[in-house]
Amino acid sequence: MVNLLISGKTFTLEECLLVPNLYCNLISLMRFCNGDFTITRSNSCFKLLTGNQVEIEGRIVNKLMKVKYSLPSIQVTELPFNLWHQRLGHPGNQVIKSMGLPECPLRCSTCDLNKAHKLPFNHHFEPVSKPLDCAHIDVVGPISPPSVSGNQYFLTIVDQATSFKMVRLLKHKSEAFKQFVIVKTYMENLHDRTLKKLVSDRGGEFLNKDFHSLAELKGFVHVFSPPETPQHNGYSESANWTILEKVYACFRKEDC
Repeated sequence: MVNLLISGKTFTLEECLLVPNLYCNLISLMRFCNGDFTITRSNSCFKLLTGNQVEIEGRIVNKLMKVKYSLPSIQVTELPFNLWHQRLGHPGNQVIKSMGLPECPLRCSTCDLNKAHKLPFNHHFEPVSKPLDCAHIDVVGPISPPSVSGNQYFLTIVDQATSFKMVRLLKHKSEAFKQFVIVKTYMENLHDRTLKKLVSDRGGEFLNKDFHSLAELKGFVHVFSPPETPQHNGYSESANWTILEKVYACFRKEDC
């Protein structure tokens, strides 16, 4: 439900859909016509009326009826901590505090249940000081249930020097190479540096001709961790667990 201020009057629109790919907001004229509205048109202008009363006026541009609108002021309401905690993906108190929100004196049972895990792996990598000196990647999945868009996997890319992380959703493992190239290009443009070293496991999504050819062409070293040893790709494993903990916490129904 959305409230819009059009021509000085507030209209309540029901059964609204959020479509991120649309560059403008669309309203179904048939829904208006099924109500008490009638439409009149004169050249490039139109009016929506109830009886003889003009409710909305606008112009016709490129076969679309356009109106000027604004969102009325939103009433500020204070939300309890547990609701903020759930909406933000069950972050820790330090994150809540950094956002200027009140800390919670109580423990969240959902966090206790879903964030319990083994001690983190020790990292066995040479220290680096500059972005893209070394990046770590991994693919997680399949995850059930899949996302609304049908994605069952996600690719994590971690820059060792800055701990900067990026996540790309995948429908299939075979999409990992394409998404890695996109992220690699973005990070190289961001830091004005090229990738020097890439660390991954020996999964088929990484140990293939595409990654081998890219490493030769771009001049970076691709290092593979030994089989069945996730601790040798600890940066990616830590990032994966951080993401999965929040996902599992959001899936569960327990209250904080």
